[in-house]
Amino acid sequence: MRTILVIFILWAWGVQGVCQNTIGIPDIVNYPKGVYGAGTQNRGIVQDKNGVLYFANYEGLLSFDGTYWMCYPLPNKSVVRTIAIGADNKIYAGGQDDFGYFSPDPNGKLVYTSLKSLLSEKNFSFTDIWNVVAYGNDVFFRCREKIFQLNNQSITVYPAASEWLFLGLSNHRLIAQDGRNGLLEFGGGLWKPLAGQGGPGDAGTGTGAKGRGQEGLPVMSMGSPGRAQRQAGIEALDRTKGRRWMALVMKRCCHPGSW
Repeated sequence: MRTILVIFILWAWGVQGVCQNTIGIPDIVNYPKGVYGAGTQNRGIVQDKNGVLYFANYEGLLSFDGTYWMCYPLPNKSVVRTIAIGADNKIYAGGQDDFGYFSPDPNGKLVYTSLKSLLSEKNFSFTDIWNVVAYGNDVFFRCREKIFQLNNQSITVYPAASEWLFLGLSNHRLIAQDGRNGLLEFGGGLWKPLAGQGGPGDAGTGTGAKGRGQEGLPVMSMGSPGRAQRQAGIEALDRTKGRRWMALVMKRCCHPGSW
């Protein structure tokens, strides 16, 4: 009798697991490369006011309107590493040694316009653009050597003290990470040390995250800007107290064998 009871309980448990209520749970649809017809990797995603999705793809700007996929390559056929939609609804993109925007022509087809023509000869050559950020009416583009600020068809260039490792928004503030000076906040046309951050050798002055080989990454923790470092782990900054929380998560993720 006890054996029959155990078998019944196990059967009922299995039936309950199979018959779980899926109402309200959205379907997950996977689109393989053969369906969307572009590169294997997608590095960024944005959505416009019409609901169209755009992806930073290894073969260009990839779009999906819910039915059709389209890929728009850059003129130099390079990787599109990052995208953002500006206040003017243009789709700004960064690639290898180029950045610009996509906008529709009279027939509705997206056409790419490079912004390199706005650069001086001194700043004309650069490496990959890793971050594009729309900030107010301006658009910022980051490569390792420079940050470019687009404003009214004019570009201002901010060279890195060491190298620019990250650029992004946190609580409507534009934050960048420099390999020598740590986290910086943009304001009034200047990059200033982010209040409350500390660092090795100079607590509270924004001199942390020194040296090459540390990838800056956005970390959202309690509404505070933060960064992640390969060697040091994840660091979150409390705006009010300037505290630091350190973890070895990034080290473990980058080096699984160290667990």
